[in-house]
Amino acid sequence: TSAKDTSSNSLVNTYTTNGFTTSPSGTGTIKGSVKMDNGSVLSGVSVASSIYGTTVATVTTDSNGDFSQSSLSLGVYILTYTKTNYLTLNQSDILELDNQTLLVETMTQLPDSCSSGTISGKITDAVDGSVRSSVVLSAYKGATFIKSSTTNDSGEYSFSDMDPGWYDVYSIKSGYIDENFWAYSCGAQANQDNSISTTLPSGAMRIILKWPKTNPVTAKDLDSYLYSPDGSGGLHEISYSNLTQDYGGDGTVTLDKDDTESTGAPPGDETNTISKVRSGTYIYKVHNYTDSAANTDAKKTNLKNSKAKVKVYYNDGTCCIKKRYYVPNDNGTLWGVFTFNKDTGFTASDNMTTANP
Repeated sequence: TSAKDTSSNSLVNTYTTNGFTTSPSGTGTIKGSVKMDNGSVLSGVSVASSIYGTTVATVTTDSNGDFSQSSLSLGVYILTYTKTNYLTLNQSDILELDNQTLLVETMTQLPDSCSSGTISGKITDAVDGSVRSSVVLSAYKGATFIKSSTTNDSGEYSFSDMDPGWYDVYSIKSGYIDENFWAYSCGAQANQDNSISTTLPSGAMRIILKWPKTNPVTAKDLDSYLYSPDGSGGLHEISYSNLTQDYGGDGTVTLDKDDTESTGAPPGDETNTISKVRSGTYIYKVHNYTDSAANTDAKKTNLKNSKAKVKVYYNDGTCCIKKRYYVPNDNGTLWGVFTFNKDTGFTASDNMTTANP
């Protein structure tokens, strides 16, 4: 009875059978991008898509490092990235809706000359930025457990003597939503930070924007823009210039954490909380404030190279729907991330422009 489906709905009854699988009807498309550790595109990477242990399609990244595979059955996919002189990399994601185009996280393929090293970083509270001690972290490669670590009083963790490559790191702390994030070893790699969210009451939503430290640095000050329905057919903007919108007894919408260039170098994160999701459509965007002039090639490409991602938690009464969105590999300074409506759910936008919010 502890088993849950992909929307985190509990399977109420105990099932004792010889095993079963469910096959949702429909097809969709998976697309993504591959880059080198310096941010340059990586062409000629073989990307194999496997479902239920069977490889069903293989494509190769183009001159922009992009790939796309259509007409895929719905389900949980393992994507395997291979290229001569680079470490093989695995990634998993779920294609769950008919006619869906799933944009997976842009992957960084590491050279096979990488050496073992230490993975380290800091875990903080997504709302107030305070460090979180006693967070239990477990590093996995695929389904294989590697080792564990626990954050100290400064919120710091460390995995030593890690073979080169990418790891899926899972975090657990009482009172917080279980979380996972990517971390890698190629020699010593610090500043692999993550923020975690407290559990949410029914009807609440939390949106977390995060971007890592890249070399060269591509994101300094990214700003979140959340547009909330005002109940009269219009929208209220919640951003660094308008931190809170109070709807009285009908909830509040806040920008809890605003990261700026003055608060230090990346990694960075920003957090919005909707205390009570209301009727109407919410719109969420990310703006590259630092490069908003978009008057050079670097300023036009820094956002797509930033590895920015958005994670969303929504307690619809069963807690919790989890969504992740990854910056698309397109030029621009304004990323339209998603829209949400209680009646229709989440819809990925994945558009990039040079417009102002």
